[in-house]
Amino acid sequence: MAWLVVNEEGQSPRIVEIATAPFRIGRRAGNDLVLNDYGASREHSRIEQDGPHWCLVDLGAANGTHLNGQRLEPNALARLEPGDEIRIGHATLHFFEKRPATAMIEALEEAEEADATRVLPAGRAPSFARSPDFVRSATEIALPKRVEYFTVLHELAKLLLAARSLRDIGETALDLLFRVVPVERGAIVLTGTGDGGLTSLVQRMRKGSDPVTISQTISNWVLRERVAIITSDARHDPRFQRGESIHLFHIRSAMCVPLWSETDTQGLIYLDNLFDAHAFTEEELELVTAVANQVAIGIRQIRQAEQIRDEAIIRANLSRYHSPDVVEMILRHSREGRSMDIEVTEEVVTVLFADISGFTSISERLTPAEIAALLNQFFDRTTRAIFAFKGSVNKYIGDAIMAIFGAPIPTGNHPELAVRAALGMQEEVAAVQPTLPADRRFRIRIGVNTGRVVAGNIGSTQRMEFTVLGDAVNVAQRLESICEPGKVYVGEETYLKTRDLFQFRDLGELSLKGKQQQIRVYEVVP
Repeated sequence: MAWLVVNEEGQSPRIVEIATAPFRIGRRAGNDLVLNDYGASREHSRIEQDGPHWCLVDLGAANGTHLNGQRLEPNALARLEPGDEIRIGHATLHFFEKRPATAMIEALEEAEEADATRVLPAGRAPSFARSPDFVRSATEIALPKRVEYFTVLHELAKLLLAARSLRDIGETALDLLFRVVPVERGAIVLTGTGDGGLTSLVQRMRKGSDPVTISQTISNWVLRERVAIITSDARHDPRFQRGESIHLFHIRSAMCVPLWSETDTQGLIYLDNLFDAHAFTEEELELVTAVANQVAIGIRQIRQAEQIRDEAIIRANLSRYHSPDVVEMILRHSREGRSMDIEVTEEVVTVLFADISGFTSISERLTPAEIAALLNQFFDRTTRAIFAFKGSVNKYIGDAIMAIFGAPIPTGNHPELAVRAALGMQEEVAAVQPTLPADRRFRIRIGVNTGRVVAGNIGSTQRMEFTVLGDAVNVAQRLESICEPGKVYVGEETYLKTRDLFQFRDLGELSLKGKQQQIRVYEVVP
């Protein structure tokens, strides 16, 4: 023998005995259970026995049959367990192998003496006087009216403003709840990412020090349905028959409320009493729900503040090496949870090297502090020009700077961008010369080359950095070493990609250190 508790819109809950198998459910008259719901098909589903087990079968209904939130495959057996929820259209059915307590089907106004938790659709929860057993949507609960509860909420709001960590928020909330609610054990847990489950934030017990074990049956229900729940005697609640922790820890009264913040559930507040049935009232659930709402807002604010702070640090570090648009792309990938791992691959990029001409003789006349100030001014001006044309500073090497265009973020016109950056660097350096003492004035030389390189994260397990390796890099450095002060030299590939955009002077084939064959070199004419 089995039973269904049936909830249909506009009707009181009723209990239906499954007297025969198969037990047919649908909108057509003649079914064993007739649903007055146009979301149900004429022949919607049936319940049948498979040996000692009860099973549910969807008969190919247009709107489907949902078991515990999952849509069933048509004509496939789905095993039923006590407390399972079946949804057909707008109707909700709960399956039990034992006849549920009478309180499950009493008129809602007479729920004062109920022994089991009521199941009510969240959208049409009635206004209760003092029902100790019900499920209600977290967004449907009004603020408590008792003055001391308002005092608690007011005090909580002030304390949350001063909270500096998630733990501060959790401890503040439990402190206040233990002050006014007859709870023996309490915990606040947070949801993790993916399938990470629940993570304990804070726990508290009036007596003892054993860790609080939250009923997974109750917590799963609350998180899945996004409802606040209160039960006067969890051990006899038919929906929680399979809850091992409920029986193991002799849980009597319990409240569980989601930490709901705008569009997501941050976690939940769980409170129970191991000794007294009917320990909690509707007003106390309303208080806990109001506290949960404030805690959820506080958690969201703390997490947002931490994210903003962390992002500001990351942005500041990235901005030293990448242009603003590259930094923004990296941060956007991070916010979206997309990996920024950079594998070592072959790419065509443009590499730029620049250094201060005659730096050795200049440094002989300056103190170490003056040398540092001069280099900082040089790097600040040249880096600004590199970033302006979407380049990335790969490294500073003594008085030299190396930049990459086209990686790690691809740009199709990286040869053009590199040449424009080189001309901009010369303009920046020229502009600062009149402000310097005569013995500190300098000029720079720049080499630019385009070619295939190996690009990616390279280094040890302790420290890695993004860089590029290959002959194209070596040629760029050699072009810089032979370049005349105040000039920009480019290799042949860069010239071929940009000859329609800039004026060049062909310097012919020149010998570069370490190269057996001569390289044709071009000077960019400003």
